[in-house]
Amino acid sequence: MLYERPALTPLPVLTERDVLDWRIKRLIGKVCLAHGDVRVHLHDLSRQLRVTPSHIGKRFKQQHGVGFRTFSTLKRDEYVCELLRGTDLPIKEIAARSGYKQVCDLTHRFRQLHSVSPTEYRSQFRIVQLANEKEI
Repeated sequence: MLYERPALTPLPVLTERDVLDWRIKRLIGKVCLAHGDVRVHLHDLSRQLRVTPSHIGKRFKQQHGVGFRTFSTLKRDEYVCELLRGTDLPIKEIAARSGYKQVCDLTHRFRQLHSVSPTEYRSQFRIVQLANEKEI
């Protein structure tokens, strides 16, 4: 019996919008990988994609359910929390690494999101970590 090749499925036709969506996702992936090390602005992304900032902002919100600024803030906060939990770096260094110009800016934003200062957050994490280690 001869081998029968499966029928080839036609490739989907990509529209300009599909290509733009793909390029947005690719750039967002780079933003996610950058953690908080690099501050990314909507204007920079729009220049790279050659579309207006409002257009990319709308497309971003459609794809991710939150606005670009909110997404960027949450990514920076995630990075700050990671540094607070995993390192002994001073808060000033963490602020600099995550793109804050001053420690007070980081502290203010952190209090808004977590209702505690970065120092208190680190202390609370260490207390919980010690308690978990004693249980083991």
